[in-house]
Amino acid sequence: MENIKVNLPSSHESYIDGNGEGVWVLVEEDVKKAYDTDENNTSYECILDNDSLCYPGLKHGAKMPIEMRGENRPVVPYSWLVKNFPIKEV
Repeated sequence: MENIKVNLPSSHESYIDGNGEGVWVLVEEDVKKAYDTDENNTSYECILDNDSLCYPGLKHGAKMPIEMRGENRPVVPYSWLVKNFPIKEV
């Protein structure tokens, strides 16, 4: 497995903009290739490789969906995050 960095948005607006807490994830070789070639508008699964600060229940080893954003960092869908983990106000 390979490491890439993805963003965990803290609002719908930050999801749209592609912003959020940066975390490391583990991905399969095909996902790393999609990341390296700036694939856009595709979805994959990954495994969180560290704990989230903004989403306290989101811990190392969690499986998450990610959306490729071309030249920008991939993003975890905000709807998935709020459905599965409460947000920690910072």
